[in-house]
Amino acid sequence: MAGYTLAEAVIAVSIIGLLGLVNFAALSMVRTTSYRVYDRGVMHDFMAHYLEQIKSLPFDQVVANGPVNGLYNGVGGVPNIRIPTTTAWFSLTNSDYQAFHPDLVWLSRRSPQARVTLTTSSLGGQPHDKQVTLEVKWQSQLSPGKWEYRRLDLVRVRDL
Repeated sequence: MAGYTLAEAVIAVSIIGLLGLVNFAALSMVRTTSYRVYDRGVMHDFMAHYLEQIKSLPFDQVVANGPVNGLYNGVGGVPNIRIPTTTAWFSLTNSDYQAFHPDLVWLSRRSPQARVTLTTSSLGGQPHDKQVTLEVKWQSQLSPGKWEYRRLDLVRVRDL
């Protein structure tokens, strides 16, 4: 007499099932989003590391095909990290870049790539400022075939 009817039990189980399904979907989305945020963090850290190395160079040493730092010149087995001479995309999955920034190993399956553009402006016939644009891209985890993309710029002005 004091029990539930079949209709009430079906409605209660349906509500609990729906809440469980919504909870599962939310947990799945949080997991996917956390991986995506981690990927972005790794690439942003790489970009900041690369540009900080260039920022530490004297103005006249910021040149195409020059190393980003005296430590990363490729001599004696150290990583060979240079400012490229072209604006073509290049892979970040080689051992030099993974030694330069070890977190790139975690993104190697998503084909991370970068491109660097170096632009020099002159004033009175002398180089006045240099702009380094670093762009990176990697394959999206959520949408195969689509690329995640980030860009950072650095402007160096000749010291007076």
